[in-house]
Amino acid sequence: MLTARSGPSMAQPEMTRVFLNNVDSYASRHIAQVLSGSVAGAAVNTNSDLEAELLSNHKRTFQVVGTVSHPSAVERPHVVEQYTHLNRDELLSKLMGCDVVIYNVTQHADQVEEALWAASALHSEVEHFSGPKLFILISTIMTWACSKPADPDDLELPFTDAIFWSRRAHPNFERHIDLEKRVVKMGKTERKLFSTYVVAAGLQYGMGEQIFHYFFKKSWLGEDGIPIFGDGKNIVPTIHIHDLASVVYSVIQHQPRPYYLLAVDDSNNTMEEIVKKIASILGPGKIQKKPSEDAFLTKDLSVMEANSLLVSLRMEAAYIKKLFSFNWVCQFGLVENIEVVVQEFRQTRGLLPVRLCVLGAPAVGKTTVSKKICEYYRLHHITVKSTISDTIARLEHAVRNPDPDEGNSTQDVQEQLSMMKERLEQNREISSSNEADCLSLMQKVIDIVGQPRNYGPSSQEVKEEERRKAAERLRREAQERAEVERMEADEARDRAAHWAEWTKKLEEVRQQEEEELEATSGPMRDYLMEQVVPTLSRGLIECCRAQPQDPVDFLAEYLLKNNPF
Repeated sequence: MLTARSGPSMAQPEMTRVFLNNVDSYASRHIAQVLSGSVAGAAVNTNSDLEAELLSNHKRTFQVVGTVSHPSAVERPHVVEQYTHLNRDELLSKLMGCDVVIYNVTQHADQVEEALWAASALHSEVEHFSGPKLFILISTIMTWACSKPADPDDLELPFTDAIFWSRRAHPNFERHIDLEKRVVKMGKTERKLFSTYVVAAGLQYGMGEQIFHYFFKKSWLGEDGIPIFGDGKNIVPTIHIHDLASVVYSVIQHQPRPYYLLAVDDSNNTMEEIVKKIASILGPGKIQKKPSEDAFLTKDLSVMEANSLLVSLRMEAAYIKKLFSFNWVCQFGLVENIEVVVQEFRQTRGLLPVRLCVLGAPAVGKTTVSKKICEYYRLHHITVKSTISDTIARLEHAVRNPDPDEGNSTQDVQEQLSMMKERLEQNREISSSNEADCLSLMQKVIDIVGQPRNYGPSSQEVKEEERRKAAERLRREAQERAEVERMEADEARDRAAHWAEWTKKLEEVRQQEEEELEATSGPMRDYLMEQVVPTLSRGLIECCRAQPQDPVDFLAEYLLKNNPF
């Protein structure tokens, strides 16, 4: 299937045609957005004003075409052509028509085989190229997951792309490292006509999230105890998705001598730091550590994602810093730029929260109404009691772990703690609202505020609802079948009764007709037996004896001669 759009006929610079696989996936989609809004020779900038200026001046130099992973994928304005269900010959034809071929294998493992085939097919067609081609493989830092320390005496020394030849892959990513090696080797043989690059990307975040979405969603929904799998001390290499797109753009523009590049930011955050920051900004801020094995039992995480969240690598993108100059979106990582990332998360996913404050006199039902509002709108329920309890917990922690740099003494803190407890014990609020009044008030709130603008039901809730609907459908179908069977049984009984009645009436009619026939045929039969049959019988006997040539004429003459009357 091909969908294509053509813009107005205007004089534009010569286009660089770029192929990108799975343009409907998270990473490829945002890379396509950045490339389609870029100008050759200009620094990459994701600022919307700059992009609007580029669009208004019609200065795009990259035409992005690509495949989609799902047939129902929506058309995207930054992709001029998108294909699905291409066979190998058709796909090779599309690749040959592009100046740059980008294969992203960070999300879908099934793309590893296709990427290897695409690179091999292009490499075998070098002599038919109309011009130089560039092949960029966007791979993953999981091909470094089992690497030995660069310096055993200095475990904090980061891995750099200068020592990529010594990397060791995670067992589940052996195919990825094999693909990287083969792509690099192909580029060495035909460097002038077919250049190849490998960009090993850190875990991507930003613009709605992908691998970290599990933690963002749970925090947003206010769930207590956002999980950290393992001890949380593992250092996770990351990169904002737009910064990854900037790296890819820079490779296309400059085609540097190093053909293996690490694409990670300067953060070196641990998993615990990342989850804590997300939970504190978006949710109640509570976390809980779980065994690392639980990551593979989490339905919202694929095996590939679970492995990636448990990786521990300290990395530095030395070549990117040395060779490229572009405006980073989040150079120092997710934790340092959490406000920007959260804002992107809200805007991209259309999460527009409702904030409500419930006020009223004691014992009027504020707690009951607040709980129902929070359940309906999926909001955090913040109460005075919980706030005071959290404050007391912090003060008790301060008493047990005094900070010598703080001005307040332990005695002062204990006095504050006693006063807080005393005030808290003097105010236990009792909810005694009428249920009907609560429902009426809830309806007024919904009418004024509107419908929830939040996440839909969770996957578990969706499955439970599907099971409920399935059970209801089966029950309804069983009732319908029973009703049909009952109606068919009633109809069968009616038909049997009607058939028996009709058969009975038919027999009565037959007997009546026989009786009437018997009654009308008796005199006629008697007359024939007395007056006709005797003479006729003798005539027939004589005819049989004589056997004349004309038996009818013989019988007629016999009857005339022997007529007793």
